[in-house]
Amino acid sequence: MINLSLNKDQGYVILSINGPISVFDMENLTDEVDHYIEDFGKLAGLIIMVKKFPGWDNLDSFFHHVKFVKDHHKLISKVGFMTEDNLIKSFPSLANHFVKAELKRFDDGQMDEAVEWICSH
Repeated sequence: MINLSLNKDQGYVILSINGPISVFDMENLTDEVDHYIEDFGKLAGLIIMVKKFPGWDNLDSFFHHVKFVKDHHKLISKVGFMTEDNLIKSFPSLANHFVKAELKRFDDGQMDEAVEWICSH
């Protein structure tokens, strides 16, 4: 389950992941991001808050996630991960080889730092 908050003024989305990711979650995220990009051309970034990655509801939700990354990684400038999960902590260094967006990890509670980084040009 993803709770989504779009800051239209500064052009970033905060995603709080609290359970397995569903097709509905990915469709909702895609719709929000696509509407913003239609109006402004690019999204400054995503901040993904997740204690421990919960996985996906099913294979279809996984494919929706992969499609979102494939379709949007050139249209989102930065992705910040706020987590204490050791697996996710290593994700930015691995994913940098596959996506255009700049990736960075933040400790739990560093929301101000993550927003400042996302909004810096």
